[in-house]
Amino acid sequence: MKTEFVDVNETRKRMRVEIPSAVVDGEIDRIARDYAKKARVPGFRPGKAPAGVIKQRFKDQILHDVLHDLVPRAVDDALRERGVEAVDTPDVRDINIEAGQALTFTALFDTLPPFEVGDLSTISLRRSKVAVDDDAVAGALQRLRDRAARFEPVEGRGVEHGDTVTVDLTRRDGSDAAAKSEEHPNVSIELGAKANPPGFDGQLLGLDAGGTKAFTIHYPEDYPIGELAKTDVSYTVVVKAIKRRVLPQLDDEFAKDLGEFETLDGLRGQQLTVSEDEVEREVGRYAERAGRTPAAVRAALEKEGDLSRMIEGLRREKSVDFVMSRVTITNE
Repeated sequence: MKTEFVDVNETRKRMRVEIPSAVVDGEIDRIARDYAKKARVPGFRPGKAPAGVIKQRFKDQILHDVLHDLVPRAVDDALRERGVEAVDTPDVRDINIEAGQALTFTALFDTLPPFEVGDLSTISLRRSKVAVDDDAVAGALQRLRDRAARFEPVEGRGVEHGDTVTVDLTRRDGSDAAAKSEEHPNVSIELGAKANPPGFDGQLLGLDAGGTKAFTIHYPEDYPIGELAKTDVSYTVVVKAIKRRVLPQLDDEFAKDLGEFETLDGLRGQQLTVSEDEVEREVGRYAERAGRTPAAVRAALEKEGDLSRMIEGLRREKSVDFVMSRVTITNE
């Protein structure tokens, strides 16, 4: 891949990208094979249409999918190789794509202006007197534990309060017997979550993995979502898995799990770089919340160009900690 960077001004940049024709054609072939498996082409049995016919018949759709796959990835790779951080999603334009030719496009984006950090030890701050009560300390510790929580499969018992269940859910407007059902497979539901419908959690209590239950929920007149207020909705759930949320203990072992630290105090000396282990842990947290595998979540983040933004977010958190650890703070 060839890239050319032009400084429009101190913060505005223009980047021209050229992706080799071999990469483009390889992506076209891959997507065309996917189309061939599902496309119905007159004169051919399903899945038997020649690649040339598929590429000609679905040319626009295939090229669109190629752009959707290659452009965000190319932009993300180019910025990372140059060590450039865009403050927003780059504006991609002047796209040229054809089979057998290189893919070219231009991306415009803004960056943070350069600045000298200077000697942070010369900064002096005044700390206001703050009374930290036991509830505040407990809340902060709980947030740390929540972020590092893991989910373990449950066996030998039914659903309990606080569990997270994976269900296949069917929903139908209870006031209309002829209404079409809505099917939602692999839905993750945390019992006790505020977003759950009134009385929904109670219907799941005691169900075992593999269990099925049909029930109707009545939404009260004062329900926050107006279109559901004063309505009945019928649900059928099939419980596929039950997991319980396990919080870690706040001790030296917890510090070791977060990274290459021996004690909790060691966490305060961490560097501004974000390690691959830290990225994997953050991706793992995303995956647990989304009910997907870490590999699938990481692939989606890379495809949409969001992985670098996630890494930058982690680095910013460390930067704030770094600065605050070096300034002088005096009490009033």
